Order: sequence, then C-alpha cells, then structure tokens
Amino acid sequence: MAHSTADTINILQQKADRGNSEAQFKLGLIYDEGKIVPQNYLKAKALYEQAAHQGNSLALNNLALLYQNGKGVMSDDTKAKTLFERAIKYGNDKAIFNLALLYESGNNNVQNYTKARKLYKLAVQKRSILALNNLALLYKNGYGIPKNPLKAKELLTKAADQGNDLAQFNLALMYDKGQGIPKDYLKAKKLYEQAANQGNSLALNNLALLYQNGHGVMQDFHQALKLLTLAANQECAQAQYNLGLMYEVGLGSAQNFDEARKLYRQAVQRNDKKAQYRLGLLYQYGFGGEKDIPKAKKLFKQACLNDLPDACYSYQTLSMQ
Repeated sequence: MAHSTADTINILQQKADRGNSEAQFKLGLIYDEGKIVPQNYLKAKALYEQAAHQGNSLALNNLALLYQNGKGVMSDDTKAKTLFERAIKYGNDKAIFNLALLYESGNNNVQNYTKARKLYKLAVQKRSILALNNLALLYKNGYGIPKNPLKAKELLTKAADQGNDLAQFNLALMYDKGQGIPKDYLKAKKLYEQAANQGNSLALNNLALLYQNGHGVMQDFHQALKLLTLAANQECAQAQYNLGLMYEVGLGSAQNFDEARKLYRQAVQRNDKKAQYRLGLLYQYGFGGEKDIPKAKKLFKQACLNDLPDACYSYQTLSMQ
C-alpha cells in the first residue's frame, strides 16, 4: 500500500527520532531539496548533523554543501573542507569530486589547484565523468600547471564520448574558437548539437551563432533566431542578449526594439554586461520607447563595473552632461 507524503515524512521522523542515521539523512534531503515539502535548510542541517555524528557519509557530504553554498548557515569553505574530508574517510566518492571543486573554486583560505588536480584524478579513477571534464579544464586554462590544450582535448574527448554535455560543450568550444587546437567548425557543430540535445542552453546559443555567422554551415539567420529562442526560453543570459541583438538589428526577423528591450532586460537580471550596455543605449537614444537618461546611466555604470570599456566611456560621457 502506497504511503502519502505526510505518512512517509511521519515514518521517517519516527525512525530519525530513534537515531536511525539513514532516516535522518533521507528526511534532511527532503527538506534540503524542497520538492515535496517547503524547503527548509535549517531543518536539513539539523538532520544532516544528527546523521553525520554517526558517520553517515551521505549526510557529511550534503552538510558540507550547505556550508559551501551558505544555505541555512554562513558560508564557510573551511568547514565544508573538513566535512568533505570526513565524508571521503567514510567512503563517499562524490565527496572526492566536491572537495576537488572546492579546492579549485573556493576562497583564498582553501583554493589549491594542485590538490584539486590530485583529487580530480582520484575521482576519475572512481569513474566520475564530471571530474574528467573539470580536470581537462585545469589543463586547458593552465590552473596550477602549464597550459596543455592537447591533454585537455584528450580528456574532454573521453568525457564527451561518454555523453557528458559539459564536456561536449567545452570540446566544441575549443574547436569553435581554436583554443590551442586548429579550428574545426564541423566538429564544433556536431558537439554543440550533442550537448544541445541534452538541454545544454549554452550549446544551443553557440550553435545558433554558427548559423548566424555561417561557420561550418550555410548562413541562416532564421535558424539562428529559432535556436536562440529555444536557449533564451531556458533562461540562458547569453542567448537572451544575442536574440535581443538580432531583434534590435533586424536579423532573421523584422527590426523590433520592443522585443530587444524585453530580452535585454531578461539578460540584465542575470547580470549580463553586454545586455546592460545595449539596453542602456536603447534608453539613451529612445529606441523602442521614450528616452530615459537616468536608466541609461545606471545601466552603463553596471556594465562598466562588470569591466566593459565601452560602457565606461558612455557612463563618463553622460556624467559630464
């Protein structure tokens, strides 16, 4: 007989109250994810802690993630590091990858590319495809080691062949931009398509740009518009900006400043500096609506703070008027 959600939570709570670490973890996960009950990181933390005290490696790993991401607690990479290490000690392979990621992207107190690379290699031995992708990016970008695009290509190819959309996208990007390897738009297109078919919105965006620019395919503004629309609907800021630019200029459709403004606003909400600048220009010159110099100035300032030189110039120009 199937249990209702309330019954399931009640049963887990009873087991958790009796000290069952598996129930404590499962109930903590329910509150952490917030899929069948309102999300509650404080309850999740308390339950993970109860299970962690009993050496539950899954709870240790998830508790570390709460500290790493500042959910229900103050963000604390050092605390997260300690918890990931305990989870690894108790046999949690996912914690190996997560600790590697923390060493790669954490604050100055914990960032250590050498340790990240060592742990990614260990995670790869545990068959983590994500670790294979991230290890490749260390070689590609030269983080903690000299840049080695050929090694990066080798590792990304292994991960891409196993169906990882991130690796497919990153390998496509190397072929698309010629990042340490010869450009090959046909290979880039194939890999973007593979990643896009798995819902990777950045791959959709970049595939659209191949059609827009006629790289490896016949130039097709209508196909570019179609693909960018799909990616923009997946809340990809880059696609929202690129689609807005097509509507502003009139590529693949009639010129439509209203639609351009709408799409730029969506991208601005995701802090896209190019969208901040273009929307500022529309407000400055009144394209698609009335002029609004204060809004234009504010947007130029935001884009300037995001290191867009043209926006800095426009902000300075308006500030002197």
